Order: sequence, then structure tokens, then C-alpha cells
Amino acid sequence: VDTLKMPAALKSAVKLIHLNDSKVDFGSKKDRHDSFFTGAIGIETIGLIIKTFKACAPFIIEREGHEATFSDLTYIATFLN
Repeated sequence: VDTLKMPAALKSAVKLIHLNDSKVDFGSKKDRHDSFFTGAIGIETIGLIIKTFKACAPFIIEREGHEATFSDLTYIATFLN
């Protein structure tokens, strides 16, 4: 399912976004977080997710290390202004 093209009514049902990039490819059945700038999902897709859901759901990011988390939060903030 392409969740980024779902109807507005369905988007409004999303209550929370757990947002992180991945060190491994989709379908690997592993949960390995990576920076938005170096992960397998990619910065463009992360940006599209933020733009799509910023008005209807809060984001939680899960990263190792303060510097990496700050970098990802700074990127998110560019879409919220």
C-alpha cells in the first residue's frame, strides 16, 4: 500500500509516526536505525513522509547518540516552519 497517496480520511486515522531511516533494505526483518542522510530509505522519502503527515500526527525518532538525533531533528524542523 502506498501510504503517501492514501485518501485524506485514512491519513487522519494515523495518530503517530515512528520515523527513522534504516541501515538495512526493506524486507530484511531487521530494525536497524540510521541517519536520515545515510539510510536505505533516503532523505527525499523521509522529507515526503514529514510533509505528508506533519499536520495530522506527531513524530517520534529513535536514534543512537545525541549528535545523530540532533541532526535528524534539525532536518525535521526545516519542514515544520
